[in-house]
Amino acid sequence: MSNYPLSDCGQKPVITIDFKKKRVRIYKSTLYVLGNPVYIQFLINPSTHIFAVRSSQESEPSAQRIYWKTLVDRKQCCEFYSTRFVERLHHAFFQSSELCTYRIMGDLNEKKKSVLFNLKESVPINDEIEEFLTTEANNVRGKTYE
Repeated sequence: MSNYPLSDCGQKPVITIDFKKKRVRIYKSTLYVLGNPVYIQFLINPSTHIFAVRSSQESEPSAQRIYWKTLVDRKQCCEFYSTRFVERLHHAFFQSSELCTYRIMGDLNEKKKSVLFNLKESVPINDEIEEFLTTEANNVRGKTYE
C-alpha cells in the first residue's frame, strides 16, 4: 500500500538531478502530493543521503517559487538551475565523475509535509530518455480515449 495520494496519472513523486545542465527538475506528481504549493524548499540530510522537497512560504529562507502558469498546459515539471547547489550535490553524494542525469522516486512524509528522496536509490538515465519520458507524459495527458 502506498503512503502518498496518487496524482491524476497515477505517478509516484519524482525528481531528476541533471549534473550536466546543473538543474533539478521537480515533476507535477511531486508538487501534487505537497498540495500544489506556491513555494518549496530543498533540504539535504548528508548523514542519511535524503533530499527533501517541502512546501514553504515566501518568507522562509531559500524558498523557491513555483510558476504555475507555465505548468498548467503542457509542462510536466519545473526546473531549478543552480551550478553551486548541483555541484555540491554531485561532490557530496555521487562519486562518479560522469555528469549524467539521475531519476529519484520519493515518498510523502505527511508529518513533515515533505517528499523524501533517498539519493542512494538514484537511477542514472540519459538525456534522451528523460526528454522522451517528459514528452510521453505530455502526449498521454493530451489524448482522449474512447
